[in-house]
Amino acid sequence: MKLKTSFQKKTLIVKILLIASPVLLLSISYGFFYYSHNQTIQGIYSANTKDLARKYAITVDVYSSMSRGVFQLVIDRPAILTTMNQAVNTDNRIVKHYHRQKLYSQLKKTYEIIQNYNFRQLHFHEKNNKSFLRFHRPEKYGDDLTGIRYSVEYTNRERKTISGFEEGRIVNGYRFVFPLQYNNIHIGSVEVSISMKAVVEQYEKIFNEKAQFIIKTDQVLKKVFVSERENYSSWKINKAFSLDKAVSPFCILKDKIAEGDKSIVRESLNMNLKAPRPFCLEVTMDSKPSVLTFLPIYNIQNEHVAYVFTSTCGDELNRQKSNFYTLSITMLILIFLLIGFAAYYVMTQSTLETMATYDSLTGIFSRAVIMDIARIEFEKSQRYRNPLSAIMFDIDHFKQINDSLGHQSGDLILTELSALVKTSIRRTDSVGRYGGEEFIVILPSTGLIDTVRVAENIRLKIEQYSFSSGSQITVSCGISEKHSNEQNLAEWIKRADDNLYRAKREGRNRVIPPV
Repeated sequence: MKLKTSFQKKTLIVKILLIASPVLLLSISYGFFYYSHNQTIQGIYSANTKDLARKYAITVDVYSSMSRGVFQLVIDRPAILTTMNQAVNTDNRIVKHYHRQKLYSQLKKTYEIIQNYNFRQLHFHEKNNKSFLRFHRPEKYGDDLTGIRYSVEYTNRERKTISGFEEGRIVNGYRFVFPLQYNNIHIGSVEVSISMKAVVEQYEKIFNEKAQFIIKTDQVLKKVFVSERENYSSWKINKAFSLDKAVSPFCILKDKIAEGDKSIVRESLNMNLKAPRPFCLEVTMDSKPSVLTFLPIYNIQNEHVAYVFTSTCGDELNRQKSNFYTLSITMLILIFLLIGFAAYYVMTQSTLETMATYDSLTGIFSRAVIMDIARIEFEKSQRYRNPLSAIMFDIDHFKQINDSLGHQSGDLILTELSALVKTSIRRTDSVGRYGGEEFIVILPSTGLIDTVRVAENIRLKIEQYSFSSGSQITVSCGISEKHSNEQNLAEWIKRADDNLYRAKREGRNRVIPPV
């Protein structure tokens, strides 16, 4: 219904635009002349902010992939986990210190290597959030990070990986924090992180643009050790922000913009702090028009804590101002064409997406989509070692039903059965049509016992349901639980299918769990 309503609204808008009188079009054109200047400028600003956000995300994503590789290939290994486990399970300070030194020796070379790729920290934490070993400052340990490092608290509490920007006791940066498990028991966490210096330098290297990082001063005062605050300096343009000296001791605007432009920057930042968003400012740098583009940076807790901004040439703005009146009429025509195309495109894409996602008869997921869901859940189960099960079932003697009642009745049974199954599973579960009268249900975080219960519930509901055709329908169900170390998705699905056919051979209308 929503799709139909949306389509009707778009159709109405298109019709209005097409039917509008020449007088209305002429009025709009004149109005466009008056207001197009600001619209054009805002378009340039929007392009700049999106471009900065895209480039910045690309820069961070490179390190995100590298950090996962370091964790999976080097840290998440028996030798490292054994050392960490022995360390966290002793109260003897001498023994704990011995294991700290051992861990440092085991990973010292790795830390030296990743430093060459601009990684700043390799930091192990105990499960009670106490710092265990900072490779960048091994003499500082034992301090409680609770209330200071949300990422560490989250990972130790939820046993899940988390990543994002965060200020720390010594340094800030993009942190990738992974849970550590020894024999399936949580023993702590480890952080692989990069500094903002690395992010900024990599950004400038890749995109050949000058960039600057500024952080809220209150964040520095709130989290950084007093002894480490000398690593920051107050930003003269706006003292609500500080410069990280490791990124750059001086701001890229130093001595390059006039006092009037400094006031514009200061006031614009103060206004933006009330509702942070990307924004642009026109300034003059070294007597040349320039555009400053500001991108808000949020920490792991989704709190606005900093900005990254760049300076680019402002010649494009001047060209736009010069060419504006010539291009206005052409742009107006293009806008109308684009609106019509957008309405058609949205309608077409929505229809195609629905057709590709859902089975046209039953309204549940198509085979391609349910198998993609199965693959995603299978990979999540491998990564987080959560249980995962599948139920494969089909309608008993469905060919006889089609032959006796006709294919229309058979189709109606399939539709009613699908709706019945959807009401019998959780929101986190997924059901799809595997083929013909065969269906599959994917149950994340579900073990064998609960899966059998769900399958029996589905089987019983179908057996007791009064279908519109008047027929009594039964189904045969096969169950497959993913093994803890299983690597083959196809084998997992095949076991459910094999158990389904066992159910048929053993008399139908039953649930067959794994042998």
